[in-house]
Amino acid sequence: MLIYYLDHKTELKKLNMSLLFNFMELIEVLVRAPSKYKKKVENIEQIMINMHHLLNTYRPHQARQMLIALMQDQIERRQRTVDLLDSYVLCSKLTYIYIIIIIDSP
Repeated sequence: MLIYYLDHKTELKKLNMSLLFNFMELIEVLVRAPSKYKKKVENIEQIMINMHHLLNTYRPHQARQMLIALMQDQIERRQRTVDLLDSYVLCSKLTYIYIIIIIDSP
């Protein structure tokens, strides 16, 4: 089984630099020999396809991280709600005890 680790950030930077380099070469080709531009355009298209593919492979990781963040936020909100309800219950118990004391006193 082949397992490899792909560093998306590094690969995107490499592709971006390659895209920039190929674009500069395309400009040079257009200035010197405009009829030979097709090969450079094909190279740029392939780089863009590779970048698009790399971004699409990153999306599941991004979605997983977003779900983790949303779930953590839900847990925090629910914990605050539970704490608030606990304080209401405590307040109710104290009020009940106070009422019992008032009723029992002469």
